[in-house]
Amino acid sequence: MPIPREIQDRDDLLTSAITEAERARGLFPQPSPVLLALVEEAGEIVKACLDYRQGRAVSADILKEVVQTIAMCLRLAQEGDPINGVPRLLEEVFE
Repeated sequence: MPIPREIQDRDDLLTSAITEAERARGLFPQPSPVLLALVEEAGEIVKACLDYRQGRAVSADILKEVVQTIAMCLRLAQEGDPINGVPRLLEEVFE
């Protein structure tokens, strides 16, 4: 997923994460192991940070993983994870 260059603030970050959540929902509809995907994305943030420290990544690489992790947090809150027994945490699911 390419990160838009226009991410300048929190609102842009959240808008990008919402867009990414919708894209991911289309690619991986329920039932989907959302919890496991969230953990995987969090690990990608760590990897991107370590790669950045070693000169193998740029800040945009970290931001990309942050957007994807936020997207999975949104999906977990909105959809839950029926495979792992996590209920929907929000009443309204944004389609």
